[in-house]
Amino acid sequence: MSEINDNKTKPAEMKPAESDASDKRQAAEHAPNEGMTLITDTRGVKHEVDTAAWDRPGHFAVQRDENERTTRIEGWLSPTHEERGTADAALQRDVVKQGGQAEMHGGHLIAHSLGGPGVESHGEEIARANLVPMTERMNNSYVGNHEAAIGKYIEENPDKQFYMQVDVRHLDAIGATIVTHRVFERDQASGKISKVDGLSECDTWTSANPSDTRAKAVKAATGHDGHKFSTPTDKGTLRSIHGPD
Repeated sequence: MSEINDNKTKPAEMKPAESDASDKRQAAEHAPNEGMTLITDTRGVKHEVDTAAWDRPGHFAVQRDENERTTRIEGWLSPTHEERGTADAALQRDVVKQGGQAEMHGGHLIAHSLGGPGVESHGEEIARANLVPMTERMNNSYVGNHEAAIGKYIEENPDKQFYMQVDVRHLDAIGATIVTHRVFERDQASGKISKVDGLSECDTWTSANPSDTRAKAVKAATGHDGHKFSTPTDKGTLRSIHGPD
């Protein structure tokens, strides 16, 4: 696999022969897995992305575990204001019904509003992979607030392109599922890639049922306006309220 590095670098300097072995070891450490590509952000940090999804905007790639459950979904974002179709709503109900969790919501990993895959746009298989059961409050308040913050940031940066990875950890021993969002932005003029820290690496326990909405919990814990806390301009993200009490 080739490595994509959209940042400008100086030409490589000649190195003595004795450093060849070290160079090979370093290259092996950074070699991407099959079907994956390495990208390098403006801090010099390397990230592994699905090659097909990275090279083909509109395509979403899914990784699954041995039980065929989604462990990662990723692709380029394309926000939309169009309403979800009836087939998508039916699939959301079916996902929780099949899992014996009819009281839960079928929550999107990549939101429809951000251009995530649905039945009409990408077919049932990929649309189903984009759904996990969530409690109503977690889906509508916590995840919904995070999705709104991402959408707002995208609208405010029309000169950028945005790529999202969503990781899913299934903790069967305690019956919990943790979802982690990761957002990258690519400057259309320079091609430079950055991870949007304020919108990334925030763990959401989808099975948790907080006693307060996210806005109220953030306000009580930090004094910040809960509707504005999860943005790149704030210092970090509040992880403690996403887990069980």
